[in-house]
Amino acid sequence: FVLFGPASVTGPFFEYSDYQNFIEFKGVYSKLPRGLKDGLMSVKLAFIRFLYTCGCMIPQVVFFQILGWVPEHVGSVEFVNEGSLLWRLFFVQVTATAQRFVYYFTWSFSDAACIASGISFNGFDKDGNATWDRIYNVCVWDFEFDPSVPVKARAWNHQIHLWLKRYIGERLVEPSQKLDVRNELLTYLVSAWWHGIYPFYTIL
Repeated sequence: FVLFGPASVTGPFFEYSDYQNFIEFKGVYSKLPRGLKDGLMSVKLAFIRFLYTCGCMIPQVVFFQILGWVPEHVGSVEFVNEGSLLWRLFFVQVTATAQRFVYYFTWSFSDAACIASGISFNGFDKDGNATWDRIYNVCVWDFEFDPSVPVKARAWNHQIHLWLKRYIGERLVEPSQKLDVRNELLTYLVSAWWHGIYPFYTIL
């Protein structure tokens, strides 16, 4: 479980019960497509995800390597004194977006490996097509373009979002209750401290 190749470096996190069901073909994995044809389909989807991963390198190459726009420049004295406020805000937005694609690259690569292995299998949709979204790191489209904050929270590092929800948030309330604002803030505080005891993470 600890050394499971597709998720051993950058995730995604998943429950041990999922791994056990996967290797024993139980639960949802009892219907995992097998054979050459179905196996090639999962590899095809994984390859498409890999191409998607390669696309995530484009902003990094353009802004970091070609233009030399790196996020570290934002903290420099030169940055504070250069250009207008609008230019500096534009620079921060562009470099922050390119920096997110660093995460998208590694996470999407791992997602492709999970699809190829079969552990991302999530049953079949109403049309009988296999779905491969049981275990994944990130949904770039939802995070970048969906206006809903809860959707963005689920899209970014999705499996850790589930871990925080199950093991922190839902343990602060009774089983029949929903999380209120206070409990959600406490859950996000745990997430912030998990990354490090820094004021920026706590405020963010």
